[in-house]
Amino acid sequence: MIKKLDKKHRIIFLLSIVIGVVVLFAGLITLFLLFYLTIPAENIEMLSARIPRTIEFLILPLYTGTIIGYVFGRISNRAEERWIKMGFRLLGALGVAVPIIFSGMYLQYTFAYQIPILPAIHYKTIWYPDPAFVTGFRILDSIISGESYLAADTIVHYILPWFVLTFAITALITRVTCSQLSEDSYSKKKIISNTARTSAVFGLIFMYVILIETIFNLHGFSQSLLTAIVSLDILLLRACIIVILIAFIITLFISHLIFCLIRFLKDDIQPEKDLDDLTEREPRSSVRIELKNYGIKLVKSPLTIIGLVAVIVPILISIFPQLVTEYTFEEAIGFYAGPFGPPSPDHPLGQTNSGRDVLALVVYGTRDSLLFGFGTVIIGLIGGLIFGLLANKFNYIGHTLIMGLMLIFYVLPGILIIMFFTRILGSTIGLLIFTTGLLLVPRFTRIIASAEFRIVPIGKKILAYVPLFIGFSIILNIALGFLGFGDPVSINFGELIAMARVQMYNAPWASFIPGLVVFLLLIGLFVLHEGLAKHSR
Repeated sequence: MIKKLDKKHRIIFLLSIVIGVVVLFAGLITLFLLFYLTIPAENIEMLSARIPRTIEFLILPLYTGTIIGYVFGRISNRAEERWIKMGFRLLGALGVAVPIIFSGMYLQYTFAYQIPILPAIHYKTIWYPDPAFVTGFRILDSIISGESYLAADTIVHYILPWFVLTFAITALITRVTCSQLSEDSYSKKKIISNTARTSAVFGLIFMYVILIETIFNLHGFSQSLLTAIVSLDILLLRACIIVILIAFIITLFISHLIFCLIRFLKDDIQPEKDLDDLTEREPRSSVRIELKNYGIKLVKSPLTIIGLVAVIVPILISIFPQLVTEYTFEEAIGFYAGPFGPPSPDHPLGQTNSGRDVLALVVYGTRDSLLFGFGTVIIGLIGGLIFGLLANKFNYIGHTLIMGLMLIFYVLPGILIIMFFTRILGSTIGLLIFTTGLLLVPRFTRIIASAEFRIVPIGKKILAYVPLFIGFSIILNIALGFLGFGDPVSINFGELIAMARVQMYNAPWASFIPGLVVFLLLIGLFVLHEGLAKHSR
């Protein structure tokens, strides 16, 4: 039941915003002082040059992608025609499933090599000078100093990375907005839920920026961060973490401000006295009947059937690799003659570095990716069941405390945490799976905590999100491999693409085939999630 905000609630609401602003500025001032008083001058000088470069590159795709994605999501939520609604949801899934490294590299290949009309890398022409320093933003400083050709040169260099990042952010925001209004009332009305959603989006966009700056060699903040982690430069790493925290706090504050203002303008408030109001309710019936009805719905769902087929095929290939390739795993990672050889009868999809067969690599790479995804989901599900069932059973205060505790996992982007731990403890597959699995604990906790406390509703929710979380775990693993933080023993698609990118023009098959296989695997998982999620309520 919804009740109107009275004068008392309005005063409390406005007072909370004022207090939030004061706390925000106090926290930011503390972080800025910590940054300038404890970080060496040379690190401050380097970051002062690179941070504006990243902001300058990020601001247009972030603004454009957020607006377009939000509009697409709202159209999907408000559309009465089922095909429009599902079309936008699949569009979001399709965009998220396209690996950044895949799309970025092939835009380089197309528009910088085959049709050389745009620069492939860097943020400026090498022999062009820098404009007079005014703000630190190259485009703006070039205009202020009257050297418009420098601004135009930078814009031309940013066109390809801008397009890639805008597409990725648009797909991500479309997906988030599409799923936001289909969640339960708990997720739509709580600051904690908004924090979790915003933090997850922040972490993914942060990963996108790292990958794009690496692919296009933009010499931004990401390069300083990767240098700090690889060299274990603690002072530089601390400076980078402070910068990330500042960006995270500002993003979170803006998100909460928008969230609260929308709620304030709607002039309503959700009662928070009974935890039963926070969970989904569905008609009571026997477990056997519920499972029967659920199974009938899945069998009649085209998305579920398509997704199952698209996922079962790579699983079968992973279990029986000899059906596709004659190579064993040890032979697939061996050393042979003919590096980057073209497709031939002996190597139908060509060869990559060290003469390795591309077909064998993608078969065993698919197996290792699925094992990684399932392993992380098992760890995340175990933790999610423990905390989620407790939060579901507790009263409102206990529920809020547990869900607030889960926000600790969102403070720093997941890819940063994993890179740091693997750099210290080693990039073993076990550590990668365990660390990534921990990042899934709060996701499963939110899902289980907001479902009705019965086996069937909770099971349906978990089953619906398992393919989605497997997909995002694979995306994270590929990103780590591309950046050089993958397990050297297993076959990582990101590492395959990174090694083949230097031969993109002479041997495009070495990177194109792994990228295509990753896309098909991810889109199958996301389509399966959409089909299962549709019938999980």
